[in-house]
Amino acid sequence: MGLSMKTQVLAKVEDYEGVAMTLTASDILQAVLAGPSPEEDDNLIDRDLARQSLTHAVSLPGLRGSRFQFQQELVGPSSGFPTTPAPVATGLRAAGMKQLGLRRMTIAASWSAGTAVNDGETFTAAPSGATGSVWADWQVGDAYIVLDVLTGIVAAGDTLTFSGGAIVPVNASFVTQAMIGWRPEDTMLSQISLASVASGPIAARDELLGATSGARAVCAVSTSGSGAQTLYFERMLNGGHFIAGETINVVGGSASGVVSGGVIETQSQIPSLSLGAFHDGVIKQALKGSRGSWSARLRNGERGVVTFDFRGCGIKPVDAPLLTWPGTLTKTPPVVHGGLFSIDKAFLPNFSELTLDKANEVVLRESPNESTGTGYESAHIVARRPTGSIDPEVVREAIKPLFGNAWDKITFRLVARIGTGAADGNTFEFRCRKTQARMPRVGERNRIRAYTYPLLFNGDGDDEIIIFEW
Repeated sequence: MGLSMKTQVLAKVEDYEGVAMTLTASDILQAVLAGPSPEEDDNLIDRDLARQSLTHAVSLPGLRGSRFQFQQELVGPSSGFPTTPAPVATGLRAAGMKQLGLRRMTIAASWSAGTAVNDGETFTAAPSGATGSVWADWQVGDAYIVLDVLTGIVAAGDTLTFSGGAIVPVNASFVTQAMIGWRPEDTMLSQISLASVASGPIAARDELLGATSGARAVCAVSTSGSGAQTLYFERMLNGGHFIAGETINVVGGSASGVVSGGVIETQSQIPSLSLGAFHDGVIKQALKGSRGSWSARLRNGERGVVTFDFRGCGIKPVDAPLLTWPGTLTKTPPVVHGGLFSIDKAFLPNFSELTLDKANEVVLRESPNESTGTGYESAHIVARRPTGSIDPEVVREAIKPLFGNAWDKITFRLVARIGTGAADGNTFEFRCRKTQARMPRVGERNRIRAYTYPLLFNGDGDDEIIIFEW
């Protein structure tokens, strides 16, 4: 017998995609809602043979895939922020969200030039000389801006000049906070073996140039230093390919590496997980090579909840004891009220619930060579179409044309923030820069006219839904 409330959910990033990791107490996920259990695919091979009686022949095991859905509260870590992110971070990464350390900075309400800064624009700060790029969209009057600082340190008294033309002074009482950001990412990353690296490491974001092929790319993961190792890069900048034996140089730097093989392999930028559910010391269910999708539910007066839906290769259940519990989080999840929820910045809708769904399409890669006999190599994210919904009260179109914008398919900016902003990792903000509404339906909520308002989240490149934690 086992009690259903006593369940531990564990997740660990795999060293090699589709190769199960040993799950230990340090891999226990916190803030998981009670009752999750993986579901195994029932892919039996039914042998309907010609025979002399109606007795069926014994069935055979076919492909063995698994599905694992679980929910986590949207709550910050007990300590160590921003080095330690919220408990949902592991799931978000394996559901196709790139994680990066960022800076949240106060800016002046009036700008020297321009009216908007768009996601991805680069900046230079003067006089400090710091450089970087911006995450999400920002407008005149915004109190802060979120930056990925690549070089230097933005300082009080700086002015930020953006590639789109905006010139933004920092606030007179300059405040900068460390924060964590997540955004959608593409699925493919390339890798190549280097026989040696000189003057290493080759750092992430270094531009690479093949001395013989002329191929150019951007380093995705910093190498560990000198010697033989694998080089990971994000994309080829000119459609070329590195070739065996050539030297790859860092543009504007001294580091270089010699290619030891001519085959460029691809893998996913998105990590694969080994997942497990330990059921009160009775059995352990597990899956490997897992990737999935996520959705968030922000209901007024309740805490935010993120639902994960993972697919992976099945592993035969075994007996296993519960592991040493890491303890309950010292932080409690912020409640969905008293934050900021806006459409196009100025309009603050009255609503009861907002949902966001990354809507990844996840498939299992078939492989008869898979050593444990599942017939699958791993799960991969092959497409996405983020959606959501909100139920705002009906207002006159002259105040905010909610119906008219849906009719004309006008895009708008949606911001949803819960938490006090105390810079302890327990504030969460969702930003959707190019939201569209499907045709709404007029209904009622508590005898008040309200819309059923389905949403589509679009973008200009891996920016449909951006999440900030600070």
